[in-house]
Amino acid sequence: MLLLERQRCIFTFSVLIFCGLFYSVALAQKADTFLIRSPEDAAHFDTRYLFLQKLPPGATESVDSIRTEDYEKRFVRYHPDSTDCRYCVYWGKFYLKNEMASPELLRDWILKFYDASFIDVYMFDTAGRQFFYARTGKLVPARDKNVHSGFRANRVRFSLADTAVFTVYFRYERVDGFEAEFKSFGLAPRDIYTLSEQLAFWRMDYFFMGF
Repeated sequence: MLLLERQRCIFTFSVLIFCGLFYSVALAQKADTFLIRSPEDAAHFDTRYLFLQKLPPGATESVDSIRTEDYEKRFVRYHPDSTDCRYCVYWGKFYLKNEMASPELLRDWILKFYDASFIDVYMFDTAGRQFFYARTGKLVPARDKNVHSGFRANRVRFSLADTAVFTVYFRYERVDGFEAEFKSFGLAPRDIYTLSEQLAFWRMDYFFMGF
């Protein structure tokens, strides 16, 4: 009888520890989630919500590998000094939640990067199911991108009609010898990303390419 009571206490204690850890992770994720309550909120999305991990040049880990516990614990909050490795592969992660009153009325968004050779973007729902993938980068053919952008201004279009928390992972690689660049990392409603903005990027790109 005493042994049974002891086992019951150990089991209860283990459950409490597990629930506590789960609750702590949930709270941390909630605090780091970027909440979209209006189209104007997109202007406040920047590297404060970004987590990165650095891998050796040419690293070929898949997104499934990056989502395992061993790799997840390597993510650290972005800092400019953490991207000083040339040719390194960077994996990024952030959380998004659309809390607009009618999220279905503005469901298309643009994720903005600046200069990179290859960028692969993956999105997962709260159940851990991947529901989105897109590729961009200055060495990626235009036919393989889901939105047109300038030579250096790399964009990805995605939909966010649901109100759940989505986890976004991306693989970032530069093979031109320059350091990774995340200062222009951001978010914009699809409606605001107009043709005139794209033309401005194109003019800038052609100007630099002329030298």
